Amino acid sequence: MRVAGGRWVPMWSLLEHRGHRSGRTYATPISAMPRGEFFWISLAFGQESGWARNVLAAGECVLRYRATDYKLVEPVVVDSASVRFELPQLLRFGLPMMGVHKVLRMRSITKG
Repeated sequence: MRVAGGRWVPMWSLLEHRGHRSGRTYATPISAMPRGEFFWISLAFGQESGWARNVLAAGECVLRYRATDYKLVEPVVVDSASVRFELPQLLRFGLPMMGVHKVLRMRSITKG
């Protein structure tokens, strides 16, 4: 948790999301990387993980990446093989080696 979202460890980000039932705010360390107007988030534990369900239900979240907060919207679960060439290079090669087959694509609307 300490290094997630920090300036020096770009592979780990900190995702702030709201519980879809409780309304409570949570912070979860995840693997996310930007490319173009989107952030690509690894679904290492699948789209049924608690944080993924919360983000999909809310349709938005805040991501701390390299010590900067981004508001992300429009979550879409996609098969990583079908968007392979749109993924950042580190994810393009790392996901198959880790056995991750799905990613969450979200559009960044603010940087702050």
